[in-house]
Amino acid sequence: MNKQTQTSPVTLEQAKRAVIKLVLTRGRGRAVAALALFGIENLTQLHPSKYSVLVTVCQRIQQATTGVQA
Repeated sequence: MNKQTQTSPVTLEQAKRAVIKLVLTRGRGRAVAALALFGIENLTQLHPSKYSVLVTVCQRIQQATTGVQA
């Protein structure tokens, strides 16, 4: 199936908000673990093409720790 709609790429600001939300709701340790999945310690080290994946990871961690499944 050919996807006809285009989505806007996730920005650094959006990725930053996702990480901050994770810190505030689930703690710094989980946010550090999310970044570690990409082999980084700082969000600025992440390639922009991976921002959307990081946002998804942050959302999944929040869902997993609250027992909510997507």
